[in-house]
Amino acid sequence: MGFKRGTTGESASLEGRVTQAPVLGGSRSAHTGPVLELEDGTYARLHVEGDNPFENSTLRALQGRRVRVSGTWRNGVVQSPPGGITEFAEQIGPDAAGESGTMGSVEAAGQVESAGWGDRTEEGA
Repeated sequence: MGFKRGTTGESASLEGRVTQAPVLGGSRSAHTGPVLELEDGTYARLHVEGDNPFENSTLRALQGRRVRVSGTWRNGVVQSPPGGITEFAEQIGPDAAGESGTMGSVEAAGQVESAGWGDRTEEGA
């Protein structure tokens, strides 16, 4: 699983599906967190400014949805203002047609077990 990492201060405008995935594997900060699954199969870590980073309530409400995120890269994370996320009317993936859809799923790839948003993960989980 590859992660995009922009340069701090660089503007970002990305489209994909909000999901959760193991992040910062191999470090003491390893956990399952919100990511944007991009059409090329890579991921971008996400945070909505003003949201509690341990709860991610804004992104949790969008899990499984196809969105466009506009924000700024900061330390490998796209920091989006609260109004910087646009949800698409059409959905891609298991929620849309009851099948895989065109964008793969981290869960379907077996890379995330039933870990919650704030659960810690071990390396290789």
